[in-house]
Amino acid sequence: ADRDMAALKRSNEMDTLRLYVFIAAASLGLFLIMGKEATTDCAAAGNSLQLLKWFTFGLIMFHLVVTFSSLLMLTMLCLCLPCVLLILQYLQPNQGLDDVALEAIPERVFSDRDNHSDHASNPATCVICQVDFVNNDHLKHLRCNHEFHAECLDQWLTLKATCPLCRESVKGARNPEPVAENEPAEV
Repeated sequence: ADRDMAALKRSNEMDTLRLYVFIAAASLGLFLIMGKEATTDCAAAGNSLQLLKWFTFGLIMFHLVVTFSSLLMLTMLCLCLPCVLLILQYLQPNQGLDDVALEAIPERVFSDRDNHSDHASNPATCVICQVDFVNNDHLKHLRCNHEFHAECLDQWLTLKATCPLCRESVKGARNPEPVAENEPAEV
């Protein structure tokens, strides 16, 4: 609730700032355009009209850019997130697991017939990609008793060697054998 109130307050402050900038720019523009002495010369009147058109267009464009910049930033963040994760992987390579350690993590094939609560302490959903497990999904089982899609967990563990759910370290101690009745899947 406090977080929502803080976000609402920031939004109101930004709206107020946008309004002040709009009013200041409009006042300045109108002062510059209308502040000239009246003339009967048609060419001078045409220039003022042309200047007024460009000023109005610029003011509207500025207002649109300021208004939609947050939407643009959100879109760019969503589209660039995989690239940012890839860059982070190369900037901090020592924090994740190597390929040998990833292959040592026990793996099993998910089946709807299995009682999932016997295999893990979390629901039948991969918390990394937020997708429910379906038949024949390859799952990796960590020693903290959490399971994830094999591909999702491999990507996660190359960046950070902790369980995505409970943050227990995956480095160091040997992982237990798979607890599934199924044989570990061969990849």
